[in-house]
Amino acid sequence: MAPVRDVRRARLAEWIALAAIMALALTLRLALPDVVEFRQDEANLSLLARQMAQGRTFPLYSIDSSVGVL
Repeated sequence: MAPVRDVRRARLAEWIALAAIMALALTLRLALPDVVEFRQDEANLSLLARQMAQGRTFPLYSIDSSVGVL
């Protein structure tokens, strides 16, 4: 029974770490909103990410501002 308890404890630790990282990211993103610009290319990237998360589409290429950078 001990291995199951260890797995649950490890899984709980992973969730706590993930929640802490997400909370830190949210705090840093919302603390000073004027530090980071949010324009059309960021909006397009956010739209692509949302569509992927909803399972509606998977883009074959990135947003226009990233094309030709490499």
